[in-house]
Amino acid sequence: MYEVQRDIPIPDARLRGFTNVLRGMRRGESVEIPQDKRPGAYASARLANVKITIRATDQGTLRVWRVDGPEPIAQRSRRSAAEDDPRVAAIKAAVARESKPATSKTIFNDGLDIFGEPLK
Repeated sequence: MYEVQRDIPIPDARLRGFTNVLRGMRRGESVEIPQDKRPGAYASARLANVKITIRATDQGTLRVWRVDGPEPIAQRSRRSAAEDDPRVAAIKAAVARESKPATSKTIFNDGLDIFGEPLK
């Protein structure tokens, strides 16, 4: 009657076309849609976890711009946020200068707090 099967992967969630279009767009990119699709565009943006803005055009259509949200997966940088932090660069430079292992005293012995104010 029923046959049990193994090792069959679960497919990804199927999202409709416009949601995938929004997910693939970068910030600042836009697309034209018919005027009656405005509510669906907002619903798709909510599903795609992006923010959009919509403006009417002279041709009787709407233009949808992606203004915020996570970058498409293929566009994301492999660098972590810590690599952009200037404190991390300072620590790496201090470690490179020191022949002994760096400690918090050797790296942060500048007499300033985290806001750059003199320690009291």
